[in-house]
Amino acid sequence: MTIFSKKAGKNRMATSRRRLFHKSVPAEPVLPMPPLPLFANPWGSAASSSKLFRPSKRPYSKLPELAPPVPIAGSKPRKSRRRKQDDVNKIHSFDELLVALSNREPAITLGDDILVKHNILIDYDVTINLGGHNVVSERDLSMMRIFDVRHGEFTLTGEGNVFAMGPESVALRAFGAISTGVPDYTVVTVDEHVHLYAPEGTGIYIASNLGAAYGLIIDFAGSITAHNGIYLASGVRGRSSYRPAVYLRSGSEITVDENSGTAVDASGIGDWNLASTKLRGFLGIKAEFGRFTLSNSHIATGSVAILLNTDAGAGLSLTIDGGSFQSTDALTILGKPTGISKFVVKSGDFCSEKGIINRELSKVAIFEGGDFYDNLVDFAAKDQKLTGEE
Repeated sequence: MTIFSKKAGKNRMATSRRRLFHKSVPAEPVLPMPPLPLFANPWGSAASSSKLFRPSKRPYSKLPELAPPVPIAGSKPRKSRRRKQDDVNKIHSFDELLVALSNREPAITLGDDILVKHNILIDYDVTINLGGHNVVSERDLSMMRIFDVRHGEFTLTGEGNVFAMGPESVALRAFGAISTGVPDYTVVTVDEHVHLYAPEGTGIYIASNLGAAYGLIIDFAGSITAHNGIYLASGVRGRSSYRPAVYLRSGSEITVDENSGTAVDASGIGDWNLASTKLRGFLGIKAEFGRFTLSNSHIATGSVAILLNTDAGAGLSLTIDGGSFQSTDALTILGKPTGISKFVVKSGDFCSEKGIINRELSKVAIFEGGDFYDNLVDFAAKDQKLTGEE
């Protein structure tokens, strides 16, 4: 009986390797190993199979199941370095976001905060889900337009924030078409859990495109905290039925600088529909052109709640149906009758110690209803009192 030791085995194996690769000793030819059958055990015997294994024909459902590894007592499971499957397609950087947009991805979900280096151009139908994350431009980048929407249907959804931190920066800028015959109109939708910040600039800027912004729709249900809220540029002068339209949905809020900020600035021509929205800051609504419909909305300002700054031929229209309007250091409604085609107050609560409306404007205003107060105590107690200035 031959006794085989570990040491002898190692020496014998080393000698075999030297003989195999030594130049003076020709190596034995290596014959190809015949393919194993599908469930063959290379360490044991297996039934012969005449059919060769082909990987493309192997159904995954027939793969043998492997037993899960048995953890060692007292050891911690190793963290996988692979991303979760639901995280593979998420965007984790500014460069990845640009690639997704250049590939015309219809839906993009953020998987991390995005630091913006320059304007993000949107020119096709796309939905960006913030996914609980932030899109941020740094303070040293002035005049940024984080989302620059030229045309298409653009939707911001998911819970998250857009920070335009630099001087005169804008969280979202939108353009309309230059003609009513252009099919590529722009629709911007901001869902309820999206918050736009622009502490030194404007939340939403509606830009003029060769004097027009035809077909543009802003459908806003989120919130804005900025120096100025929504601005419709003075260069927008198209008067057709395709003029820009802004919808401030129920639950939306705009909070602006209490010393000089304006929540809604309609310097251009457009249609505005405010339904159960809240405006707070220095100035609520500043309107030069357009048509306004306010229903059950609430405006609380340090200065004028509604300023109608119109010129001849402006054709400004304003209808108030419910809501509350409070000014602490100015008239609630101030303006001049020139350029006003319609001004109707159906109902609402109005309060200011300085007066509700200036006498000149009251000559063209039609009050079908409403409650008027000259101090906060009466306002809270629902006392009815109307005061005005000469």
